[in-house]
Amino acid sequence: MPTPTYQSALKSPSELIVARFQEAPDLADVTVSFAKELGGVSLIAPKVDRTVRDNLRSAFYGATTFENIGGPTLSDPLVAFDMLRVLTRSPVMKSSPVSIPAGLFNSLSERLDAAIEAVGPEGLRPFFRIKQVTPSIFDFRCESRALLCATMLRPQEHVDGREFRGKFFSRAEFKDWYRTEESPLCKYADAQGQPLQEFTYYSDWSGFNFPDRVARALMDGSFGSLTKAEQFVADTLAALKSDGPYYVIGSSGKDSDPLALEVHDHEVRHGLYHTNPDYRAAVEALLDREDVKPVLPTLFEYFKGDGCYHPDVWRDEAQAHLGNGAEFLLGRIPLTPTDLRIHAVAQQEILEISRQYLEK
Repeated sequence: MPTPTYQSALKSPSELIVARFQEAPDLADVTVSFAKELGGVSLIAPKVDRTVRDNLRSAFYGATTFENIGGPTLSDPLVAFDMLRVLTRSPVMKSSPVSIPAGLFNSLSERLDAAIEAVGPEGLRPFFRIKQVTPSIFDFRCESRALLCATMLRPQEHVDGREFRGKFFSRAEFKDWYRTEESPLCKYADAQGQPLQEFTYYSDWSGFNFPDRVARALMDGSFGSLTKAEQFVADTLAALKSDGPYYVIGSSGKDSDPLALEVHDHEVRHGLYHTNPDYRAAVEALLDREDVKPVLPTLFEYFKGDGCYHPDVWRDEAQAHLGNGAEFLLGRIPLTPTDLRIHAVAQQEILEISRQYLEK
């Protein structure tokens, strides 16, 4: 596999993205530079391990995929978000001198929003695969986390957002709240260690879910003016034929990525919880069992804090998270050896319950 070098094809003012991979047995030099218009600060990791190097390489190969589908207008911000996530979330990178240019997240999100409006609903369609998981669950699959986030933001936050559940709100209102310290997801820091109050949503989430009543709200004007991405969802759902209530999920990442498959299965469990009364009764009974109850308070604290979920959805989130196992939560919540054993038991039982109802 050749050593990749990628440079943004967009010639108008843009973020310049450059990566150089110098092969070594276990380490690679990586440089990612962003244009001076955004502060002129390079993200440089002198040495990174093979896993991080491969993740960055994957992000750049993704640039070619996105370029072939949508051209540089949309592909440039998508690949930039992919790379930022690798650089800012990898444990190895956290120990390296990584500095985030002021305004970078805000600029990239604004540029992605503008690109979505430019290509329109039909221009977005090639980025998505729509699959009917069950007769009542429709999956919007998208390799780009950032594009899926931009598409599903308002329906999702209307359903389970701690501050916005049940509300019809503008994207500007949500962005103003999300980039402040009031949002528990204000988790990045600047060079001085102060909270980086920027709109990082498009890098923070990977899966989404909402019921048909929210889909109808997209179609009937309850959300007000729709973005082209929201219009794409509304148009797609309006064309689907469903004999009864249905549920919409969205998941991001490549099919070959184990984490992406975990996220997809997590969202399917949300869909089952809301469309299959027997599944819901089975997992609720599991959550009420004395041998499982001890892990719920810690999960609920996470949902209240970094999870940013409204209390009304905590039990639904608990069953979906428990199905992913403790590994999905490591580093997010404290887990004792006893917690790990409970999570392992609950995971196996929830996976078996979900298999039963997906096969019916």
